Amino acid sequence: MRSDVTNKQIESGAPYRTAPPMSRRRPAWSEREERWPPGSRTLALLLVALLLWTAAIAWREHRLKTEILALPQPTRAALYGDTVDQLRGVCSAQPVLREHCIHEAELVVKFPECDADCRALAAIFLERARR
Repeated sequence: MRSDVTNKQIESGAPYRTAPPMSRRRPAWSEREERWPPGSRTLALLLVALLLWTAAIAWREHRLKTEILALPQPTRAALYGDTVDQLRGVCSAQPVLREHCIHEAELVVKFPECDADCRALAAIFLERARR
């Protein structure tokens, strides 16, 4: 731009008038075009929530199993034996304790000592839970 141009010349529309500098500002969110089709944000949020929920359940199950393995062997053996005894005795005779027995069955299958017979016993109560 030439230095001999006055403000009066610029205001009057003289040939030396220049355009204002272009703005590099990004348009506000409301001015931009939508990048996602309608409803896809909701779907994405639901998928993220589902993944977080699944991860939380997996973490809880993993933590429970590692806590069982961390028990001293005599304590773990006693807890395993008591749980199996409850499933065979109390739970088989008292259908009123259904919820308690389901939880006991879910617990006993996490023990490394739980063999095929133990899993078959637990499956009886876990199948009742699915009905």
